[in-house]
Amino acid sequence: YIFVLNNDTCLKPNCLIKLVDVMGADSHIGACQPWFVNDVKDFKNIPKREPFEVSWVGGLALYRRSMLKKIGMFDKIYFMYHEDADLSWRIRLFGWRCYLHPGARGFHKSMGTSKKTLTQQERIFFNQRNKAYTYIKNASLRHAVLQVGRSLFSKTVKWSYKFRLVKDI
Repeated sequence: YIFVLNNDTCLKPNCLIKLVDVMGADSHIGACQPWFVNDVKDFKNIPKREPFEVSWVGGLALYRRSMLKKIGMFDKIYFMYHEDADLSWRIRLFGWRCYLHPGARGFHKSMGTSKKTLTQQERIFFNQRNKAYTYIKNASLRHAVLQVGRSLFSKTVKWSYKFRLVKDI
């Protein structure tokens, strides 16, 4: 296994053991992540249920080494933001599954590093560029065009109002 942990995260005791147990029980699970929160108070609201399949894992996750040898690790083009979504997409495209374990828990200080090292404009740039790249790289052409177009349109409208490029009607 390979465990990936953001530098602005921490784990509760026995978290990694619980993830290994889930992946050891099913050889088709390619990745498993703990339930992680952005505020320690939110640990009280975590449902008590069994591990379940999800569309993607990120932030902190355990990956099956043999799977990563076949499909590759993180795409270096990303730098930050959406690299985990891209890897999860490839995991599913290659027939593996992603799981979340509510009993394994972690804390993630959302944008704990990027807020300190990047400007807001740089964070927006990497986020939007990488979201578009993920769709273009992994989705069908029709789906990619629809998603990227929708995202660009909604961001353009939002930024136009934010920066007063469009006057209120």
